Amino acid sequence: MGPSVVFLSAGLQLLAAALAYRCIRSIRFHWGWVLLFVALLLQGLRRILVGIELSLSGEPLPSTEWITLFISGLFFAGLIGLSRLLADHRREAACLAAEVARAQAERERDTLRDQHQLAFQEHQEFLRHSSELSRLLETVIDTADVWINTLDLEASVVLWNRAAESISGYGREEVQGCSDVWEKLYPEPAYRAEIAQKVAVILKGQETVRDFETTIRTKTGENRIISWSSKNLSNEHGDISGSLAIGRDVTELRKTEAEYKRVHTLQNLILEHNVLGIAFVQDRKIVWANPRAAAMRGMPLDEFIGAPSRIIYPDEAIYEEMGQKAYQIMVQGGVFDTRLQMKRGSGQYFWCRLVGMAVYPSNPHAGSIWLAEDISKQVAAETALAESEARFRGAFEGTQDAILLLTMDGIFDCNQRALDLFGFSHKSEMLRLHPADLSPVRQPDGEDSRGSAVKHIQQALREGSVQFGWQHRRQNGELFPADILLSSFKMGRRKVIQACVRDISGRLAAEEAARASETRFRMLFDRYADAVLLLETRTNEFVDCNQAALDMLHCSQEELKQFSPVDFSPPFQPDGSSSREKGLEMLSIAIKNGSHRFHWVHRSPHRSDFTVDVLLTAIQSGPSPLVFATWREILPD
Repeated sequence: MGPSVVFLSAGLQLLAAALAYRCIRSIRFHWGWVLLFVALLLQGLRRILVGIELSLSGEPLPSTEWITLFISGLFFAGLIGLSRLLADHRREAACLAAEVARAQAERERDTLRDQHQLAFQEHQEFLRHSSELSRLLETVIDTADVWINTLDLEASVVLWNRAAESISGYGREEVQGCSDVWEKLYPEPAYRAEIAQKVAVILKGQETVRDFETTIRTKTGENRIISWSSKNLSNEHGDISGSLAIGRDVTELRKTEAEYKRVHTLQNLILEHNVLGIAFVQDRKIVWANPRAAAMRGMPLDEFIGAPSRIIYPDEAIYEEMGQKAYQIMVQGGVFDTRLQMKRGSGQYFWCRLVGMAVYPSNPHAGSIWLAEDISKQVAAETALAESEARFRGAFEGTQDAILLLTMDGIFDCNQRALDLFGFSHKSEMLRLHPADLSPVRQPDGEDSRGSAVKHIQQALREGSVQFGWQHRRQNGELFPADILLSSFKMGRRKVIQACVRDISGRLAAEEAARASETRFRMLFDRYADAVLLLETRTNEFVDCNQAALDMLHCSQEELKQFSPVDFSPPFQPDGSSSREKGLEMLSIAIKNGSHRFHWVHRSPHRSDFTVDVLLTAIQSGPSPLVFATWREILPD
């Protein structure tokens, strides 16, 4: 019984070690349980060795072995309970792990589902973006204002945008999949072959073209210049699959460039052959000038360019003065414009108009452009014009006639005589008035003054001058007759009217008095008792006579005008003198002395000889005066 107790204790310890080992597996390896397993295993082996020793020695079993057996049983029982507890815990852990695993699986499933959904959405978004990008690319290509086309390896058109349609005139349905469009765009074989060779080089990938210009013939027959940029296209394997060409229509640009060159050439011609001297000055040094500027100075152009601007001024004082004035104006952005006398290389002075403007107003010394014009003839003409105007103004103001200068709008100048005539104190009171404002509403013939004045002004503008009678009104309302002479002439760029107004009130009064005097004279002449005749000495004819003369000669007025004085006398007078010669003598005495009285024998075709007392009176001075002849018949005793 002794050794068996020991072996039983050893067995229990070995079973406890087995349970510890199992727990090690259950708890997935822990160092504490490993040490316990090793300790129990070694304790069990030691107890076996003790049992073997007791068996071999035959010694009695110590009481402590029973205690050891009891402890081993308790330890085994504790490990059994602990293993069960661990098993329950393991089952709970397994359940929990399974639950966690299931939850994790569900989460992973949900995550995978969400990821799948997200991936699907991203794929859909990618497809949408790809579609939008494709549409955008198509829109960009189609709405681009440059020609875009792609070609395959056979030079057939794959893509042809709207700009290509617009520029070439050929629609995409006409050219896609075809290569004969190039024969239409380049109808000349030699030129087309050159372009085809260039395209072939591009398709082989040997060259990338930039700004290669060609001239195409559009569908409408118009020539357009296209600037091409082209490169080859490759597929996913890197093989060349075609070419992409982008063309800009530079026809207008080239036309603009050609026009610019033409204008530039024209500007150079204008600058080089301009009648004005033109120079570019920096820091008061002539950097550039045209030939005219050098010619005005009397210097060769190559010597003039590079010279200081001082050489164009007659002296240092004027040079400094002009510089200060000019740059003060130019720094404010203004244009300096002046006249001054300059000196040629020969020493001759001439009048010049000098105009300067700064290229950079903030710093005029950095660059300024100067224009010089020889105005010597203009200055001389202006001087002559000023003298002429002075003479005109003197005549204008000094004449005794009232002079008005006017247009259709009214009076813009007048002389002092006009102010006096119309009763104005100052010229400002009369300016802008219309001639109709200085007239009654209607003229004596009933015509409207304003309308009639306009007609006369228009006639003067049309015919050059017109003269007519007019009734004017002074400022105080007094009416007076006037003789008007309107004359048109150019003053600058406009035609103006000079109105010469002459007050004929005195003349009309004198004429009226003369008419009254003539009427009285005629009454006296006709009723005079003696025969009265008027003799024109230049023609030696009677021009008038009274009734007493007709009665004395027994003839009519018509008959009197048909005869000369000699016809009313016999060939000889009683003293034997010739009536013609003596009559001329008597007439000469009367002209010389003013009057002469003598006796004379007259006759007429209707009356025989009769004697009259003759009084000849010269009533008009000059070499051929008018002679007033009074005949009083001497009756015989």
